Order: sequence, then C-alpha cells, then structure tokens
Amino acid sequence: GATMAPAPGAMVALAGATPPAPALFGAKVLGTAPPSSTVPLELYLRPADAAGLQYLADAVSVPGNPEYHHFLSVPQFAERFGSPAPRVAVLDKYLQAQGLRVGPLSRDHLAQTVTGTAAQLEKAFGTALVELRTARGDNVVGAPLAPRLPARLAGAVNFVDGLEPWVEQVSDLVRFPATQRRPATQRRPATQKQRQGQVSGTCGGMANAGLTPSQLASVYGFNGFYNRGDQGQGETIGLIEY
Repeated sequence: GATMAPAPGAMVALAGATPPAPALFGAKVLGTAPPSSTVPLELYLRPADAAGLQYLADAVSVPGNPEYHHFLSVPQFAERFGSPAPRVAVLDKYLQAQGLRVGPLSRDHLAQTVTGTAAQLEKAFGTALVELRTARGDNVVGAPLAPRLPARLAGAVNFVDGLEPWVEQVSDLVRFPATQRRPATQRRPATQKQRQGQVSGTCGGMANAGLTPSQLASVYGFNGFYNRGDQGQGETIGLIEY
C-alpha cells in the first residue's frame, strides 16, 4: 500500500544520522545524562541544489569538462549552494524556542553551532541523552539513537555532530623498518620463498577479501620491486578514511 507521509508536527529521525553503537568503540553507557549538562553541537545543513553541487564537484575535477578547475570562492559557493535563508530562519526559530543557543552560519552557509543543556536537546531533537564512559576513561554525554526533528524541518538538516562523542579517531599507521638498501649492483634476487614471505607479511589478510597477495603483486606490477628487495622501506603512506 501507499506510505503515509508524517504529520507536519510529527518528529522524524534524520536519515543516515544513526551513530555507531558505543560498544564498537569500547564505550559503556552509565545511565541517563545529567539534565543540566551542557552539550555543544554542530548542525550540518542540506545544501540548495544538491544535484547541482554533486555535478559541479565532479566537473571541476575532470579534465576536458568545461567546468574543469573553475572553482568557486566561498561567497560564490554560499550564494549558489548554501542553505536558503528562509529555511535556516524557520529552523533557527524552532531551536531557539527550545531554549537552545544558535550560532552564526559558517561562511559556506552549510553549518552552524547549537548549544544547550541535555534536557533542552532531548526535547529539541526527540532523543534520549545518556552519560557514557569512553575507552579512554572520559565521561561524555551523547545520544545512541538518531536525532529527530519535526517533519517540516527534518529535510533542512543533513547531520547533527556532537551527539556521538564516543566515536574517536584512531590511527592504523603501520611502519616498516627503514632498512639500509644495498646498491643495485650488490642486490641479489630474492628467492620465490622469500618473495612469498615478504608479500604475505605486508598484505596479510587481503587474500580472504578477494585477491591473494601474489595476485595483487602481479596486477600492480610489484614483482620487479620485490625482486630487487624494494618494499618501500623508509616511506610512509597515510590513508584518511571516514
């Protein structure tokens, strides 16, 4: 049957805003949050012409496209893609009516700060706040469930940052020993057994996910480097992922 649209005053969860479970980060829920505890948040607003923004983001990066490297200044971006002023005004009026302090828009008109007590935020965002202890031993306040807003306002907000303080950035940096390389004239080709050991040591669990280490080495042409004893010693590669 047809899906009924929510009533204008109904609270609806923000799509895609459910935080990861605290237990995944070693955090433990202690109980309800102290009502008077202050929680600073950052609201990320839905841009105007989201489809146009996605197109431009791709176009400025593709050689040969007429928009290639035709970047916008921040004021130009705000005027073209920032959240429309009337939409922001209605949202801010609602938040302020709940007793929350609303900061100015960011320069790109896609974010603003919101601060209030746990009790105020629970009412404004229709979700219970709890006190947690993080893996580091810090006591924090957050909401394990997705924030909610009245149906007429939910479409104006993409995400509410700050309700998941147990989510901590971690580094998976792995450093290989910076061994001294022999001059090319002194290098001896590694044996097949040595090459297999080298590859399996650096590409460990990848075989279970798809290609084997030896297949990857072949696909990307690494064997010539491995045969010379070159595994990138002394180099550091950083992967930033969200």
